[in-house]
Amino acid sequence: MFARTLSTERHAATMAAASAAALSALPVAGMNPSAALSYLLAGLVVDSLTRLVRRPHPGLLGVFAALGHVTKPLWKFALTKGATVHFGSVANGLGITVAGHLMFGFVGGIAGALAGLAVRERLRRR
Repeated sequence: MFARTLSTERHAATMAAASAAALSALPVAGMNPSAALSYLLAGLVVDSLTRLVRRPHPGLLGVFAALGHVTKPLWKFALTKGATVHFGSVANGLGITVAGHLMFGFVGGIAGALAGLAVRERLRRR
């Protein structure tokens, strides 16, 4: 969300997510390769939603971030249906996992939006 609010580029969140995805896919990162897709989906959702509103306020950006962040357990849950692949976070259902991702995404989105807007305003004053 920091990149989304700081940049005027239409695909800022997706580009930031793509760089995080590339780093998470490196073997030295020690992360699950599925993390790369999680980052990309979140960036695409945030960029898509911010295009719907001309000047979103930080609270709405927090909602957009929450919706982007919740794609992680949702696509993992969809992937595990009828398959032998199991992800620990969704192995026992979605309820608490989705709620946690929504709350974490919302708080992180607001924090990132406020930081990005503050930096943008500071740069504009120079």
